[in-house]
Amino acid sequence: MLSDLHNLPSFRNSGFPRLIDWARGRGISFGLERSVRIRNGNLETQRCLLSFVKVSLQDAISGTSLDATGSESNFDPRLLLEICRLLRCPDTVLENIARFQNAASFVHFGFEDSTTSTIAKCYLELPPVEPAIGMGQVDSDARIQFLGYKWNVANSEDSALTVYRRWLADDGHTSLQKFLTETPALFQSFAASLLEHMVQSPQYCAPQDFTLLEVRDEGSPRCSWDLNIYDAGLTMGQLVNSTMLPESVVDQAAIARWRESVFSRLVGHVATGNDRHGTPFLTIYYGG
Repeated sequence: MLSDLHNLPSFRNSGFPRLIDWARGRGISFGLERSVRIRNGNLETQRCLLSFVKVSLQDAISGTSLDATGSESNFDPRLLLEICRLLRCPDTVLENIARFQNAASFVHFGFEDSTTSTIAKCYLELPPVEPAIGMGQVDSDARIQFLGYKWNVANSEDSALTVYRRWLADDGHTSLQKFLTETPALFQSFAASLLEHMVQSPQYCAPQDFTLLEVRDEGSPRCSWDLNIYDAGLTMGQLVNSTMLPESVVDQAAIARWRESVFSRLVGHVATGNDRHGTPFLTIYYGG
């Protein structure tokens, strides 16, 4: 499911192929997720996310580590930082990842290529907080589920920290209602149709079972909302079509060329909001 990315020089030179080969060669299992972002009428499909259980990285290396040349050397317990260096992470970002890596249960590495830049990412996933009573009283920092470190591989000064906080229903709204309320006007029709599909799905479960994350960049106006809908059992074919995404939202020729290759893929989560420049976007994540 990565054949299209392997055709990109930016991906081949990014360190991700070496990371994938290294993990597979040592029997380290990892998850693969793809995504498509719709922004300014364009379809951005050159994106992927690799997910590791952090302890599996430590357990599987058996005395070896990975350096930027792909060779083996004496094991360095700071394996996560080695991987980030392989992906051309700036030293200033590495310092922040090092501060919080011990708290993470899972680690995710992301890649995206657009017409203007190539971005690498490291997400530290923290154990979720599950308060039973008085959920609205939980401290903001205690609700942090992901710390997302992102950097431009060609410009070490272009980096960002994105904080993902779990939204806890404390005002009478379910996560589905909140997601619809916060969706930009451009994608309101899509969001409403999405929720309708979810309710009609045979696998639909209680609304409170869908995790909603509030997503903000430090130092920028970026704000978005990420709704996990894996349990709804929806496929990309149900969501990526001219009814859900009309010409006013995205180029239909681009949709038609790309849709067939992902038609049966399970939808994982949907994110929408405004990026750091204030531009509305919609991102659909699906199983790789």
